[in-house]
Amino acid sequence: RNFLFAIVVIMAGVIIALSAMREPQRIPFLVTTRGVALGRQFVPYKELRSFWILYEPPHLKNLYVDFRSSVTPHLVIPLEEQDPVELRRALLEFISEDETQEDESLTELLGRFLKL
Repeated sequence: RNFLFAIVVIMAGVIIALSAMREPQRIPFLVTTRGVALGRQFVPYKELRSFWILYEPPHLKNLYVDFRSSVTPHLVIPLEEQDPVELRRALLEFISEDETQEDESLTELLGRFLKL
């Protein structure tokens, strides 16, 4: 019986549907000797805590980067055709690998499942 709430729910559904239909933006990722570049943003290694790679082709090929700041969530970067061994070797020169991370989070797993 709440007309305004019904309109808000319909608008939210339309917005979610439109964003789901849109292709994700491709942002170039580059590992350098000073840090990592994400598109136009540069993150020096001193701001990064660790990284880990989950590689189970063909479905799971991601690099995870954890920041030192507790308010910044970890970053998930799809590897696509990048060689994970070469990337791991390059990153180990500058930051540590978090070997305790073995599985993707539940939200990432659900997101991947729903995209299929």
